[in-house]
Amino acid sequence: MFKGRLITFAASSALIAGFALPALAASPRQLPRLAARTPKHDAYGLDVRRAAGVYDLSPPALKAGTAYTAGFFPLALRVTPPDGSWLGGQGQSFASRTQSPAFGWIELLSSPAGRPRGAIFAVTSYGHTPSVAATVAGLRSRGAGATYQAATSVRLVGLSGTQFDGTVVGPSHTFVPFSPPAHTARFVPDAFKLYQGEVFRIVVLNVKGKTVVFFLENATLPAGQFPAFLSSANRILGSLGLAS
Repeated sequence: MFKGRLITFAASSALIAGFALPALAASPRQLPRLAARTPKHDAYGLDVRRAAGVYDLSPPALKAGTAYTAGFFPLALRVTPPDGSWLGGQGQSFASRTQSPAFGWIELLSSPAGRPRGAIFAVTSYGHTPSVAATVAGLRSRGAGATYQAATSVRLVGLSGTQFDGTVVGPSHTFVPFSPPAHTARFVPDAFKLYQGEVFRIVVLNVKGKTVVFFLENATLPAGQFPAFLSSANRILGSLGLAS
């Protein structure tokens, strides 16, 4: 489908080597805070067809060349939009009203707001995560409605991982990277839902024992233009810094 490696994450080993927790003290901006997902109030209406799988379809615009961190993400994270075409934010998902947050996430959307032309969504757990291999196996085997190309090994910003491409061929498909399977209907705080015809790439990284999942989707962009979006994704993800 989409040949070649998705993300080179430019200057991979140098980037991760140069990124450390003290650097976050240089006061980069926080990504805008977005509404949380909870069993009582899922702000994003994921049960109806939407323009993209990302939760908030109209996050604030991000400033080109400005470093952003994400205080709600379970790992130290920094990203710098290369131009003014990106929107984004960060949020949390709760498994119940009485528990601490279960998952933290960020999203990066290619404008315009409301109908993004490509989107990136990254999520991980505040607690233990399955291995990269187990997470990939679960993503590829749970549910129906999507087809997948072969998974390939990648190494990005000094981090090892696995990526694979796919297409939603059924009416919809819901990905659940971390929550265990359930036999009854329930709220799933890390669910990510795409609809028929959408194309995607999933990258699963090991960050010092913590598994992080990146969903890249075409959103409203025609499927044939998805490779062009991946080139834009390369640029913003090339600025990414992750540390445990």
